Amino acid sequence: QGGLFEAELAVQSVSTDDLRDLFTLRMDTISDTLDSLNLDPKTPLSATQKGTPTMDDLENWGHHQSPDTLVDDVLQRAWDDSVSFVFSTNVEGNIEKLTVGK
Repeated sequence: QGGLFEAELAVQSVSTDDLRDLFTLRMDTISDTLDSLNLDPKTPLSATQKGTPTMDDLENWGHHQSPDTLVDDVLQRAWDDSVSFVFSTNVEGNIEKLTVGK
């Protein structure tokens, strides 16, 4: 029940401006979410996640700039010109899918 309460609290704390910003298309970046992580630009992005990152640890999720590095067939097929970047994370119980290249 705590999870539901936390979810309700999170929804209440999102302002209209935050929502508008979330759904604003920015053509000058491949991912404004990635930009917001303020990663060192010298650090190469990796399609392979590091360790077992939590939901809010996007820095260690897999980072995909093309469908070729995705291990999820559905995401690969769904990638089109409207997609510029995808974050991915493996969920426990699916560990065999972490290897890219079938």
